[in-house]
Amino acid sequence: MRIFGPSSFINFSEENEKEGIKPLILKLSKMKVKEIKQFEETIAHKLYLLDTKKHAENMREYSFKDETPNEFSVDDFLYTRCAVIARGQDNYVEILQNPEKMLNKG
Repeated sequence: MRIFGPSSFINFSEENEKEGIKPLILKLSKMKVKEIKQFEETIAHKLYLLDTKKHAENMREYSFKDETPNEFSVDDFLYTRCAVIARGQDNYVEILQNPEKMLNKG
């Protein structure tokens, strides 16, 4: 399974989150263990590439600030990076290259 297709692999138009992720669950359920591991490794690598100080500093009120590092939520940062990836390749590439757009499109 390719991580990015023409559109997102999660249906963000669904009101119900469980319904929105059904296409992903269906695709993953048909994959071999090796393919699922490759999927996980690819997602982990994409998350790693978004794990920069510049991206963390561009989360509006949730941004990382040197003067108050203990107030930054690493969980919120992870969830935001996951959302960036879930919204598809165009969104991912744009935010990877333009950290200042992290929460505008993430």
